[in-house]
Amino acid sequence: MVGIVEPLPHKKTGADIFKELEFKGTKRFKQAPSKCNCCGKKDSIIGIELIGAKEGPLYWECELCKERYLKFTKQTTIKYLKIASELWIDLGGLENICEQLPN
Repeated sequence: MVGIVEPLPHKKTGADIFKELEFKGTKRFKQAPSKCNCCGKKDSIIGIELIGAKEGPLYWECELCKERYLKFTKQTTIKYLKIASELWIDLGGLENICEQLPN
């Protein structure tokens, strides 16, 4: 039996995701900057944490203008993005998650 096999969709790499996040600079901030260098808003920078990538914030983002700032080097950030991209979550099981006892 002969069939047509559809190509699998391209799986994004950590580098692909990093590029899509559009970090403007290479300066790293161990702590969230006190103000955004783009829009100038004070106390608007929040930590962005990705499930499965790393405990705590992976990078910083301005809540107002969405400018992103590195917490780690580019290579380290790509490594954590790769880890997160390989994680699979059953979203169907999340609708009743608050009704279940923790495991």
